[in-house]
Amino acid sequence: MRFGLALLGLVIGGPIGAIIGYFLGVFIEKSQIDIRRQAEQSTQDAFFLALSGLAAEVIKADGVVSKAEVLFAKEFFIREFGPATAARMMKRLKIFVSEKVPVEQICRQISEIFDPSARLLIIHFLHGLAAADGEETLEEENLIKRIAVLLGVSAAENRSAGGMYRSDLKACYDILEVSESASDEEVKRAYKKAAVKYHPDRVASLGPDVQKEANERFAKINAAYDQIKAARGMK
Repeated sequence: MRFGLALLGLVIGGPIGAIIGYFLGVFIEKSQIDIRRQAEQSTQDAFFLALSGLAAEVIKADGVVSKAEVLFAKEFFIREFGPATAARMMKRLKIFVSEKVPVEQICRQISEIFDPSARLLIIHFLHGLAAADGEETLEEENLIKRIAVLLGVSAAENRSAGGMYRSDLKACYDILEVSESASDEEVKRAYKKAAVKYHPDRVASLGPDVQKEANERFAKINAAYDQIKAARGMK
């Protein structure tokens, strides 16, 4: 019942409405609600619901529901959020794959309740999802660009996220949001800026599960900087 009401809430009021619907379902089923626990979980629940919806849109963006992309989403959800939460998210994703997801509305409400670090995390996940079947198609790339704009993520930040799923040297510069023609000092400054911007502590409010992904992203920043240093002979 709670998930049916959550979906009804999504149609009526977007992610916020979905959370209201979800907790209304809990109230009907259990008759009592732990208000304090509800408040602590509401932000994470909204994040999970939004992530499932946007993932579904990327998966079907090129007209093909790739098994590799669905599997990537499932494994990501399990790894980052645990089997129980992942199972719920996959149920939502499968529903969203067969229905039109109100991308603009979801992104607008995400922007209202999540800080820039959490929004960046969503873009990083979507690029990984799009690349799961071997390459990010033009349709997927354009959709993620659109989502990035709606979430207030800059073009440079979006390129940085996409670069984390490529292995060429240019991708390393994209990750650090710096030009290949930049000086060594500019590269160093770009690395320090990226290290601060993408530090896992910035998404601590979303809990340890979300921080796992942030840690992986942070490791890629360090790896990109090391690759650039090696190519330039920097110390």
